[in-house]
Amino acid sequence: KDGEGELLRDSQGALQKGEVVRVDVMRRGRGFGAPYGDNRAGNWEFSSYRRDGSTLIPAANGGDCAACHRNAGADKDFVFRVRAPLAAH
Repeated sequence: KDGEGELLRDSQGALQKGEVVRVDVMRRGRGFGAPYGDNRAGNWEFSSYRRDGSTLIPAANGGDCAACHRNAGADKDFVFRVRAPLAAH
């Protein structure tokens, strides 16, 4: 990201590869997400982990993630789809 928090892109507009600092996880199952109340995004729960495997955001606290994923909509199963090409490996 640049100094203003925006994702960096190359001259063709593809996202530039950066250091992995965390892994965000979505998991779906019957009844998942119920503890998120009004923020619930279908039967999904959300969590995030640091590179060392330690928990950054436990699933019980994933309500903020769910609230944002609600914006993707039920028609996309609450999953954002990236259309921009990703940086080459």
